[in-house]
This record gives sequence, C-alpha cells and structure tokens, in this order.
Amino acid sequence: MLLLLACTSGTPDSQPVVKDTAPPAETIWYTGTSQGQKPDGSFVEGARDLLFIRILDAFESTLTERVWTEGDRKIWSTYELVHQVDVEKNSFTSEFVTAEGTLDVVGAYDAGEPWAWTAWHSTSTYRDGDYLGTKVESQDLVDGAGVVTTNKQIVDPDGTESWIILEVLTPTTQEEFEAALALINIQ
Repeated sequence: MLLLLACTSGTPDSQPVVKDTAPPAETIWYTGTSQGQKPDGSFVEGARDLLFIRILDAFESTLTERVWTEGDRKIWSTYELVHQVDVEKNSFTSEFVTAEGTLDVVGAYDAGEPWAWTAWHSTSTYRDGDYLGTKVESQDLVDGAGVVTTNKQIVDPDGTESWIILEVLTPTTQEEFEAALALINIQ
C-alpha cells in the first residue's frame, strides 16, 4: 500500500520573504483520516486514523510535515518530511526516502497568501526501489475552518491509475493532539 503526505503550496504573484521580516514559524496540529479505494470502486479500504503536524517556517523557507499513520492491527508508523519552499516561484520540493524507495516531490501553490496557502498540488515520483516510476499526484484544499482535504491518485509506471486516497485533516489544539498521540502504539 502506498501512503504519501499531504504536501503544501502558494500564489502566482507572491513576493519573496525577507528574512528580517519573516513571520515566526507556525505549527498547526491536525487529527484526521485516510481512506483508499480502487479507481473503479470495486474495493474500498476502511478509514485509517492520522495525526499530522505542519510547521511553516518562512525564515528557513521550509514546510515540515510530521505524520503518524494507523496501520494494520492498530500499529502506527511515523515519518517526517521537510519541503524546501521557493515563495518567489510558488513552488516546493523535497526528497522522501522510504523503505520502498525514494520519491522526488515537486509541487506548486495554487491559492492563498504565502505561508497561509489554501490550495496546492504536487507530484511525487519513485526514482528507485520497489515502485520505480510510480507517481502520487496530489491536490490539496483548505476550507474556511482550516480543514485540509487531500485527493491522491496513485499512477503506475505504465500510466494506469491504480489507487485513490482521500485524506481529511481537521485542525486541533496542541493539547488534544498530544492526548491522541499518547494513546497510539508506534511501531
């Protein structure tokens, strides 16, 4: 099963952040779910819980994602991904090393102000490993309440869409996030 992050994005006329005037880093805590299915609907996986932290750091030009994902038998896995953000080009990139291979992540911001983006898209491509050439195409939207909805399409090397993932992340307080984190069994 492929699982990939909910990457982040910006606006076409955004200005570069001057380091001396950069806003302080912002941390957002989320709880959510992820659910996958075959494109034809012939199989729908049960929803899995997610815990997610997003750290937006204009001074460092990074967006960090810390993710905890519920797996089989309620055993959770975790990873961290740091995106390099280019506000001037409205884009972000990262390298995501997994046990199955390394993904090159390339994305762009579609709406919202710099460091407060409300829509973005990305393509993550396995450059090696078990899924060489497989792509994860992701579209992310943030609504007025801060809820992030992510639609991901897994595309095999031959161009066939093989899996669809829907993730919904709801902002929560740090205290509620930490209480939920304390209850999980991390592998």
